[in-house]
Amino acid sequence: DAQESRGLGDVYKEDVILRGGVDKYGTCIPNYHYEDLVRLVDVYAKKDLKNPAAIIDANHSNSNKQFKEQIRIVSEILHSRRYNDDVKKMVKGVMIESYIEEGNQKICDHMTYGKSITDPCLGWEDTEKLIYKIAEGVKFIRARTDTTQVTVLALILDVGVNPTSDIDKRWIICGYISPRSTGICIPDSLHQ
Repeated sequence: DAQESRGLGDVYKEDVILRGGVDKYGTCIPNYHYEDLVRLVDVYAKKDLKNPAAIIDANHSNSNKQFKEQIRIVSEILHSRRYNDDVKKMVKGVMIESYIEEGNQKICDHMTYGKSITDPCLGWEDTEKLIYKIAEGVKFIRARTDTTQVTVLALILDVGVNPTSDIDKRWIICGYISPRSTGICIPDSLHQ
């Protein structure tokens, strides 16, 4: 159900990536719903962990690999964070699968540049809208709480394998939302 993001030698296993699971019949069992997140908050509370954290994978078994569902799943996660302060503190981010062109393709002689050859992905147009939706959701949550806080936005985009280099890449888009910002501020050093 939850993939631990630290090594086996760590004393505190405080952070997880919730990717969903698959039962013995091959049925995908998602674990991003509000009830799943509250259950994880309760488990963490019983263990008295110092810094419990979760990142929700919006694809894989959580979406049954229906890549367009990532948009709805992220919206639901944002709603859960708005609704419950404990969930808000625990859920640190989301992971989406994105590439330049949506979907995926088989390796062949006539491949489309910027289209995944592994899992189906959101295209850049949907990804850009989703990034702004996440930023607005974070600003809404922040407006309810501490208006002096700067929120760091880190979004992991799994861009799959580049057919010209056979290298699996993940892009991390970082930016921040300051109390007076109207959008995402991306430091100049990250534009390169």
